[in-house]
Amino acid sequence: MNTRSDMVCYKKFPHAAYSIEIVGSTLISELVGQWSTEISNSYIADVKQEVSSKFNKRWLHIVLLDKWDLTTFDAMDKFTEYGIWCYEKGVKATFYVYQTNPVKRYQLAKMLPERAKDYVSFHVLSIDDAFLYASENGFLDEPKPNQTIKTLNA
Repeated sequence: MNTRSDMVCYKKFPHAAYSIEIVGSTLISELVGQWSTEISNSYIADVKQEVSSKFNKRWLHIVLLDKWDLTTFDAMDKFTEYGIWCYEKGVKATFYVYQTNPVKRYQLAKMLPERAKDYVSFHVLSIDDAFLYASENGFLDEPKPNQTIKTLNA
């Protein structure tokens, strides 16, 4: 298993940014700022490229959302379609990592792909919680990586 964390993509926009990392069979994304259709389309295209080129089996998705300030309504349908794509491409589960926030929870619920049968997603408070729950419940094939995950503005 490759436990080295590789920042494979980082993009900054006027009011938002994102990073994408690969750790073993886990894709870790961090979303920052106010998301529009433009940044949403860019992020989705980058994730699709990374997943298609790096994963040929089931994978885990962890999304860091503490610095995310929501998405414009016109971009929300893009994330529903994206979630379905992730499921079709073998995502085992998606973990949304953020401190409890009812507005974020509401918007994420509106964006989740309910049409994808057996789509599994969780809200957790830390990336350690995500890896722990994933490993204890059969969503992670390898042990939690020991290295520090890179985060934007950390």
